[in-house]
Amino acid sequence: MSGAYLLITPSFLFIIIFLFALWTLFVFSFRESLGMGQIKPGFTFLQYARFFKDPHYLGYLTKSLWLTTLSTLICILFGYPTAYVMVRKGKWFRQLITIFLVINLFSMYVVRVYSLMVVLGNNGIIVRSLNFLDVIQTPIKLMYNEIGVIIGLFIGSVPFMVFPICSALDNVTEDQVEAALSLGANRIKTFFAVTFPLSLPGVASGILLSFSWSLSSYVAPALLGGGFSEMMANFIYDQAIGLLNFPMASASAFILLFITIFIIFLINKVFGHFIRGIVVK
Repeated sequence: MSGAYLLITPSFLFIIIFLFALWTLFVFSFRESLGMGQIKPGFTFLQYARFFKDPHYLGYLTKSLWLTTLSTLICILFGYPTAYVMVRKGKWFRQLITIFLVINLFSMYVVRVYSLMVVLGNNGIIVRSLNFLDVIQTPIKLMYNEIGVIIGLFIGSVPFMVFPICSALDNVTEDQVEAALSLGANRIKTFFAVTFPLSLPGVASGILLSFSWSLSSYVAPALLGGGFSEMMANFIYDQAIGLLNFPMASASAFILLFITIFIIFLINKVFGHFIRGIVVK
């Protein structure tokens, strides 16, 4: 029994440290900054009121929600067909795509974003190829704007969309598809009446994971946005590290956390309504 307690001790200590840090941020969010990292004792909602009253601060939040939503929609558009092909086109193809996605998932994210800068820059591979083919006459801007940020968010979060959908599609058996076809449905009707509804749990999980990951992203907006398309994580970093305004940084972090939890709750409710009654065996 003592050995079991020893094994769980690191995890227990990690949870304690995490909760203590979270509680410290929560307390700081109700304090007032005196500048230069100094915090005034007391209790006030000033930081929360200042955030929601200032259009500049709200702009970070609205832009974060907008870019994250677009990135998640693009992940669905590309992720679902990719997962479907992985499940239906044989083991070798699935292994190939899985290796590619796993490398993308576990490679250092900063390195991936820097490699995207080489591809998307004004003298990058895409622009130079389009110029060589005479497709464009003047360079197009794929960086330091919302397009670059969305591409970065998509590249980082697409594995979180593909793998849950793959797992859900694995539970849709050929017998279920053949039963629908034998009743007179064509392939398209079978997909929308059988395959897609049964894969909704995977779609819901993919949306939750990719949306949560993108909403808290810092590297892609910082490097691919170039200061022109910053998100909430960049704002929180600037407040904490640049201005040493720890109360505002803490309040902003908790605002982002509460909004993320609320959106996750809504997504669960919406998909729960559609999934209710669907049993995957």
